[in-house]
Amino acid sequence: MCESFVHTYVLLSEHVKCCHIGLPTKTAMPRGNLPMFKETFMRYSTTTIIIEISRQGDQRHLEDEMAPSSHLSAPIEVERKFIPGPEVEKSLNAIGAKLLKEITFRDCYYDSPDLRLALADYWLRKREDSWELKYPPQIGARGLTGASTQYLEVTQENQIICKISEVLGVPSPPNIEAFGLGELASFVTRRRRFQLPLEESSKTKVVVDLDEADFGFEVGEVEVIVETQEEVQNAMQKLEDICKKLGVFQESAVQGKVSMFLKLNRAEHYKQLIEAHVI
Repeated sequence: MCESFVHTYVLLSEHVKCCHIGLPTKTAMPRGNLPMFKETFMRYSTTTIIIEISRQGDQRHLEDEMAPSSHLSAPIEVERKFIPGPEVEKSLNAIGAKLLKEITFRDCYYDSPDLRLALADYWLRKREDSWELKYPPQIGARGLTGASTQYLEVTQENQIICKISEVLGVPSPPNIEAFGLGELASFVTRRRRFQLPLEESSKTKVVVDLDEADFGFEVGEVEVIVETQEEVQNAMQKLEDICKKLGVFQESAVQGKVSMFLKLNRAEHYKQLIEAHVI
């Protein structure tokens, strides 16, 4: 006999409420073959219910979507990285890009000792004094698609706590620090941000970041923000076209700052994430 604990997370409009419900199960389940469960809930047009069912370390995530597929709790950040050559700023100027700002900031990334967040493709960081969480918009998927990435970015602490609790399988603490997570990576970035001119038929802003990290690594990023999953594919094509215009296009994905930091400083963690096809 065994027990399954169902943690139900209800996202209603922009407010996140976490409910933890323990439900005993009277039916024994064979190891390694956790059945799929489907619960019937009262339907609300703006509500998403995520169910996590776990047994002896096995976890399955089921989602009962009560809203249209295009409804998401945060905008999707679609990005393509590139290796910036010596002529990239000249190329940016040639297509009408304007320098928006130059900033310097420190990012500190946090995780559990067994990398439960990173292995699930959840990235918790503190940029200066602000917490941010990035994770794939589709449950069970990875953020990396081909040479581009797509992530939701959450900045409200109560929403971050709810998502981290879900991934770690623990009750929600009063604040993020109370999770007791350790530092995974820490580095300072000097960033030059450019904005491309808007196209006549589009209101989507495209920005290009040229980053230089304090551990000797440089990388460029082309980024757009979209509101629905249906817009992602067009956004990825737009990023590919821009990289070609800038002369920095590569078929394969370019590693970002965190990946390179881990490769240089935490080889075992880097190997785990490579083997899990996260990076």
